[in-house]
Amino acid sequence: MRKIALAAKGALIGTLLMFICAGVLEASSQIYFGAIAVRNQVTSSMMVLLEWGPVEGSAPQEITSFKIYKKVGSGNFEEITTVANGLVFSGQLQAFFSESGEERQKEEIINWLGIAYPDENPGTGNFDDILHSILDPADQKYNPMQAHFLSRYSRDVARSLGLAYLDRDGVPAGSISYMITGILNDQSETGPLGRVTVDASAETILPAPQNFRQVLVSRCSVLRRQIDHGRIHLNWEVPSTPEKMPSRILTYGYDIYRMEKPVSGACSVFDLRASIPSELVKINSVPIIASGNTSEEGLDSYQAIDEGDFLQSGTALEPGTTYCYYLVARDLAGRYSATAGPEEMTVPDLEGPVMPWGIDARQEMVEDPQTQESIPKLTLVWDQVNNINYLKEYGESKNICGSST
Repeated sequence: MRKIALAAKGALIGTLLMFICAGVLEASSQIYFGAIAVRNQVTSSMMVLLEWGPVEGSAPQEITSFKIYKKVGSGNFEEITTVANGLVFSGQLQAFFSESGEERQKEEIINWLGIAYPDENPGTGNFDDILHSILDPADQKYNPMQAHFLSRYSRDVARSLGLAYLDRDGVPAGSISYMITGILNDQSETGPLGRVTVDASAETILPAPQNFRQVLVSRCSVLRRQIDHGRIHLNWEVPSTPEKMPSRILTYGYDIYRMEKPVSGACSVFDLRASIPSELVKINSVPIIASGNTSEEGLDSYQAIDEGDFLQSGTALEPGTTYCYYLVARDLAGRYSATAGPEEMTVPDLEGPVMPWGIDARQEMVEDPQTQESIPKLTLVWDQVNNINYLKEYGESKNICGSST
């Protein structure tokens, strides 16, 4: 007996929680199934990217392949393809990245490999072999967490792992529904593992991230204010409510851009989906993965940090200067969401010692060496300002900050 419950059904994403009572699949296997309408940058034709996979862990091993069904408008579902559950061979991986319109996908994965594996000298001639070894469980380079993130980072990696399909042909404008089922070891077919409907009349654009802002993590701790000095901590809201889960599942990560020079007036408004203006610099080298929302205050109350480019070029952010910042989410197709910002943020200038404590005035009479008369002398003394003396003074008798900081 098989019981299937549809947990979250919407215009962009379908999530299914399967309970298989007959022992065919382990109980509580959770699979997401999403669709994004994208435009081929070479042919300008519309395509639909379908991605699926486990919310955690890996897809059930009992599923050997996935069947994809398609319904246009009010028509009937028709099978369009079968996708093997698992890694393809290196030649097929290269073929995915070589298809028309996948040029950006290839460029980005080569850039990522260059950062992660610089000794391999990845390029167009060898990137497929390097990438395949990273995704292959039998290879010593394999890292399951890295393979999972790469499948979210690149749609062609997801296709290579049997976790995505790009519907490139015959995608009409209007409403299109897709359904996914699984083929088991005994060649039997499961019920629907997910259904999703997408409007292929225009590209699917994720909404701009919400509540993009600057935060001070040191709060009221004078000893910790050096953490904020000369750097900007940034935070934003990660979708977490049920109605926003489609956006979260379709989001791989985030990129933050800053005006290269301090602001000298109003910040310019940019739509980063179209292009990246030359006056902007990206502060993160790889997409920022935000697994959830942070605490409201304290040392963990930020998602990203901007310290300038001190390590690379020797230039740091100048305390007291103000910059314009922009935030975009990156979807599973590698495209940007609507842009959050601009937000003006000022580099904190908090350098300076804490206020001395334990100050004592001592008066004594001393002899004037010239007149030999006794004259009063006033001496000021205080504790040395260091962590040990600070804790001795305030650690037990005064609540400086909440325990969260």
